[in-house]
Formats: sequence, structure tokens, C-alpha cells
Amino acid sequence: MSNSDIADWERKHGVRLSSDLKNYVRTLNGMSLTAHGEMDDDFFRFLPLAQMTPERAVSAKGRSGMFLFVDYLHLCYWYCVELDRTERDETRVFLGGTAKPLEDRLVASSLAEFFELYMKNQRALEILPIGNSL
Repeated sequence: MSNSDIADWERKHGVRLSSDLKNYVRTLNGMSLTAHGEMDDDFFRFLPLAQMTPERAVSAKGRSGMFLFVDYLHLCYWYCVELDRTERDETRVFLGGTAKPLEDRLVASSLAEFFELYMKNQRALEILPIGNSL
């Protein structure tokens, strides 16, 4: 992913990517196809920047400033990165797509923290689907 691709995406959405999110999209930018299609063995799908869409585009309960970053089990629920016009060093990651009590749950204070949780124990990031907000 080039700097101009990132700048175009930022202009389109009126937000700035944090430093850690820029490094992520420059390095990995989503997930390659696997035996489960675009999901890993535990049904997580890391989205490329071009598919990181505002949460409001996929859910009537979508929150302003939240962009889908990881899809779990075809939008059963998802993880969002919080973005605005301020360029930050780190991106906070929130849970989305669940019933109201969990909607604003902060999962990680940075991408590094989120990836550490993911690498150590993906099951720790999974929740029982308790309601689809689509």
C-alpha cells in the first residue's frame, strides 16, 4: 500500500490513520486467502484498507468515527478502529456488532495490544453472538 493510496483513503473518509495503522496497511494490509476463504481458522478476517468501511455503512447502530478493521464470522460481530481528523501514534480497537451492553467495549488501546491478544489466544477475542445489529 502506497502513501498516496493511504492519503486518498484518508481524504475519502475525512480521517487520519494513526501511525500504527499506517504501518499495518503498508506491511500487511489485510489477510490473504486461506482454506476458509478470507478468514483464518477461527473465522477472523482482517480487512485491507480499501475495505475498512465506516461502521455506520454496515449497521444502523454504527458509531461515528468507527471503521471496520476485523470481521468475525461474516459480520456476526466485528472489531473497529477509532479514527478522526487527528493523527495519533496508536489506534484504539473496539468491539462492534453486538447487543447494546457490549457495543462500546474497548478491546485494545493499540494495534500492538490487539495483535498480542490475537496471537496469544484468538479465543479470548471471540464472544458468543448475542445479537446481530445489522
